[in-house]
Amino acid sequence: MRIKTKGGATGAFNPVYALAVFIFAFIIYSNSINNCFVRDDSAQILNNPWIKSFSYTGRVFMSNVWAFTGRPSNYYRPLMYFGYMIVYSLFGLDARGYHLLSVLLHSINSVLVYAAACLVIRRYNNGGPVSPGPMGTGPLGAGPLAAGLVFAAQPVHVEAVAWAGGYPDLLAAMFSLAAFLVFAAYPGRGYLKYFALELVLLLGAFFSKEPAVTIPFVFVAYDLLLSGRKRGFVARCAPLFCALAIYMGMRTYAIFYGPAGWLTANFRAEVAGHLGMAGINYHPEIGPATAFLTGVSFFARYLFKMLVPIRLNPAYGYQPVSSVNAAFVIPVLAAALFAFLLYVSFRRDRRYFFAGLFFLLPLAPSLYISHGLGQFLFAERYLYLPSIGFALAAGLALDGVYRGGRGTLKKVVPGLFAALLVFYAASSFERNHVWKDDFSVWSDAALKTPDNGFVQYNYGVELEHKGLLDGAIAAFRKAVALQPDYMKAYSELGGTLMKKGANEAAVQVFRTALSINDGAPDTPGIHYRLARAYLALGDPDAAIGEYRTVLAVMPNAGIARELAGLLCRTGNPAAAEDMFKKAQMMDPAHAGPTGCGDFK
Repeated sequence: MRIKTKGGATGAFNPVYALAVFIFAFIIYSNSINNCFVRDDSAQILNNPWIKSFSYTGRVFMSNVWAFTGRPSNYYRPLMYFGYMIVYSLFGLDARGYHLLSVLLHSINSVLVYAAACLVIRRYNNGGPVSPGPMGTGPLGAGPLAAGLVFAAQPVHVEAVAWAGGYPDLLAAMFSLAAFLVFAAYPGRGYLKYFALELVLLLGAFFSKEPAVTIPFVFVAYDLLLSGRKRGFVARCAPLFCALAIYMGMRTYAIFYGPAGWLTANFRAEVAGHLGMAGINYHPEIGPATAFLTGVSFFARYLFKMLVPIRLNPAYGYQPVSSVNAAFVIPVLAAALFAFLLYVSFRRDRRYFFAGLFFLLPLAPSLYISHGLGQFLFAERYLYLPSIGFALAAGLALDGVYRGGRGTLKKVVPGLFAALLVFYAASSFERNHVWKDDFSVWSDAALKTPDNGFVQYNYGVELEHKGLLDGAIAAFRKAVALQPDYMKAYSELGGTLMKKGANEAAVQVFRTALSINDGAPDTPGIHYRLARAYLALGDPDAAIGEYRTVLAVMPNAGIARELAGLLCRTGNPAAAEDMFKKAQMMDPAHAGPTGCGDFK
């Protein structure tokens, strides 16, 4: 349908423009389809039995995202795994299928942003008061088209789109936008159908990613500020908050009481004193004052990344702000300017105010760092859902130029906008290569975050996988220098030194690690590697002691057989036979050797 307005402009949804937006988004991300699995994909896709059968659907909706490993988590995102199930049923473990769906979802989301912009922009009548009726949006509907294209090309979206682990962001945006279109277009008839559809779509958004719980408040803002609807507010909003109540009930059960829940017997003692709304507090070192100051700082950084998407990084460092100083002035000014613009837009043009809320509210959970949802405090993927508001503001700005700008401005701004789109699209297309594989991801992160131990550790792991042992050793040494209690980094450093034949140095590294905390979860692996290092140095007695330490805390048939074989070689057949029996008890299905006579 086209809405004809003064000057012959059209402001309604145009299928040709929608198709153009879809194709534009797909082309930008088409080169990410051949990317590999990276980061958490190895665990959540390659080694996840739950995605390989739809029979696990019920368990997925009753558990946290890491429950399949026996680990508790603050994350509850069942639709992520349901999406993986669908792709697995079609493509198996071929990474191209997972990336193809990511690109399709982003392309669909770009079209939905265009459609949402058609609704929002036409709510204002040539600078006059808010109007409930559809109005024009400028020549050829340039404003909504601009919103869709900006969303399609925005470089901060690369992390969410080019990584299969970005499904939660893509799905949350898709269901949120679809729910918004239904909510905004509800004509007041067929209430039961509307209620059911809105409920399902919102649950889809909530089940995809936690920040989507802010979306009902965005809808309420639209209804009060832009819809022009005077009656039926409670009825329209009923499915929003019914969905929220259902979601909170299911999430509470999954996170706290479901399989591997925080309040199950296995983890109750571990989380004592650290539980909150989100689950366990991953950052208990952050007090309320530091949380507030850091949240303001992060908000300014997110604004900058949204406006100037350069120096993008797959793993930003953790930078808490504990005091007010000269460096804090810029974040405060940025936050104050944003608040001022919200105030001005509320007074003059509430469409911009609504766009600002569509950015601020979905971003708010990412600023709740004192008891936040996850371990990563700052990430570009957190901007995917909030960037809808940015895209709407961009569309409004271009529409405003066409409506009320002077002749020169109307000639210059479209050219500048086209140049911006080219920059965005080229940047996104190029950055897709960073997410090609783990080596590319961690190489990029190590270059941009050289002072982060976690990044240096992962970079070292990838260098080791490529056989670049000297570089890996340097990265691991840097990781433990930056984070002296990083047990995994010590373990990998020692293991890499062993590959280089530097077994004495490896022993010293392993001993240093164990002196930090010999009861940490990583210590069995360190004791095992230390045993192997002692064997390489010709000290079997020391190796036997380390093997026994490992088995005392982590019974394992394979390690027990290794120890039994070593006992055979050192002339202790009785102890070896006893160890062979223990190995058989640990793994009765494996017909291994039973004594030194048949040990090979």
